[in-house]
Amino acid sequence: MLMAWGVWKITLLDKAAVKSLNRLFPAVEAEAIVMAIPMPGHPVSTQEDDGVLEDCRHLQDLIASHDAIILLTDTRESRWLPSLFCANANKL
Repeated sequence: MLMAWGVWKITLLDKAAVKSLNRLFPAVEAEAIVMAIPMPGHPVSTQEDDGVLEDCRHLQDLIASHDAIILLTDTRESRWLPSLFCANANKL
């Protein structure tokens, strides 16, 4: 549906979805990014601290550089932080 509306550049935080999308619509410009999104109630170990902070910075940059953000994560907890970043950046 997004392609029908003229959306041809998409960033997904899911490698498998990008492969499927490229197979269905070869002209789409889809990028896959893999990152960990911290969730409330799920502790982060000290070994993961730097990686999680970098992923949070990267997520903020992605949100800032896109016109619209669609959160299709599995749980409410996983949508919490991206929702805060979107609200802070005044994004749809």
